[in-house]
Amino acid sequence: MRAIALLPLLLLVGCASSQRMSIDDLNYYQIDCDKRTEQQAFLRSQLTSPTDRLSSLFNTSSIMGQITTRMDGTHNQHEATIGREYDAIVRVRLMDLNTSCGYENPGVCDLANPGSAACRSMR
Repeated sequence: MRAIALLPLLLLVGCASSQRMSIDDLNYYQIDCDKRTEQQAFLRSQLTSPTDRLSSLFNTSSIMGQITTRMDGTHNQHEATIGREYDAIVRVRLMDLNTSCGYENPGVCDLANPGSAACRSMR
């Protein structure tokens, strides 16, 4: 009886999660300084919420969830979401973006990025 009552809950929890990049794709994410703002917004959208972590926990904690996530190949992704490994990789990619492209402060000329708008306005 309990299993029947939990089934709709598990189905709804699965619907609450948003589509995320796979952890393997995220590991090889390419930084493009010309699209810095778009990449920052995209990477920030990849950070998980408490709801995402709860959904992953429900998807991997039951026997059916274990079988389903292993069959569809998302088990490691759910485990990384629960343990916040996924968020750590996203934050590293954001830091890589800032390091590679320079921190963007519109009012300050950054010598590491002489092509920035602030440096061009000083010429």
